[in-house]
Amino acid sequence: MQASIFYQAEDGSIINAIYGCDISTGLYSQLESSPTTISETLNAPTPHSETGLSAELLGSSTGYRVFFHDTNRAIHMLWFTNSAKWVYGGVLSPQSASSKAIASLHSSGSNITVFYPQGDNIGAARQWSSDKNFHLCKSTQLPRTNLEWQSSATGGQAKLLK
Repeated sequence: MQASIFYQAEDGSIINAIYGCDISTGLYSQLESSPTTISETLNAPTPHSETGLSAELLGSSTGYRVFFHDTNRAIHMLWFTNSAKWVYGGVLSPQSASSKAIASLHSSGSNITVFYPQGDNIGAARQWSSDKNFHLCKSTQLPRTNLEWQSSATGGQAKLLK
């Protein structure tokens, strides 16, 4: 059993590391062939020093899609297939995201949606299997409530304030 892990290194690069599980101990260890610096892919912009990351595995032949922010917080894509290796997939949204959060999901092959904060709204970029381009969707306003959330200093737990 293997796990593909994506993270940002201290130097700001985006890394993909593959870990294998030792079934007898249940422990994972990094495989010799990894890690790989995927953000050094030809023509890819420099990642933001505190980029958000989101990854999707579309299938064994279709490969991975990894989404990240550049230095202006525009969202970009890197993709991987066994035949092409890592390739820069282009900019999804040239608009600056208002934080480092990125979320993505996929369904039915390579239908992909990427969500990101834009001020008081949630921005979305969508790619359909039949069209390899990403299309910006109308942003949706975040719901307003009279409740506030605050992160606790211990353990990062959130607590409800009145």
